[in-house]
Amino acid sequence: MINQFLRLGFLVVTGRFFKPRIRGLMLLAVVWVVLWFVHSEYVSYVELSNDRSFVLYASLAKLVLYSLSVGCYVLLVERPLWPQPVKAPLPVTSPAATPAAATAPKASDDGFGFLRHGEPLKSPAETPSLKPAKAPSATSAPLTAAPPAPRVLAEGDDGFDFLRRKDQLKYPIKTVDSINALTQEAPK
Repeated sequence: MINQFLRLGFLVVTGRFFKPRIRGLMLLAVVWVVLWFVHSEYVSYVELSNDRSFVLYASLAKLVLYSLSVGCYVLLVERPLWPQPVKAPLPVTSPAATPAAATAPKASDDGFGFLRHGEPLKSPAETPSLKPAKAPSATSAPLTAAPPAPRVLAEGDDGFDFLRRKDQLKYPIKTVDSINALTQEAPK
């Protein structure tokens, strides 16, 4: 199951990568196949004619044309896909319009002035509830039973006396003695 998701993810990522590049890559592959074919034809001609004077130049020309084709691919296909730099507009201010005192930062301007000079903060009791009050709907059923009252512990009660009254439990607790008794009574 996870292999299918991995395959699907791989196909999606590969498709998103190749979609803007597929035509350029196909053209690059066609150019390389043509260059390979032309060069191999020249090499077979050289073998038949034994004229090896231009083999070095042909090999260098092939490498230069391969490099030029890759360079053209990068410039024409890949470069438009690169992220474009964001040019922020320069702020327009005239030095005569703003006095020097206004441009200099204040000594007490540390970014918390809105707290010092604003309204005093309110306690949680003074703030209204963030949740809107729920209006009772006609479809909601009315509550029929009141929630149980909290249990008040008597003095000396640690709250675990219900465990000491094993016979009154809904599901009795199995102790080691009761388990031993059950295993001894089992038929052998």
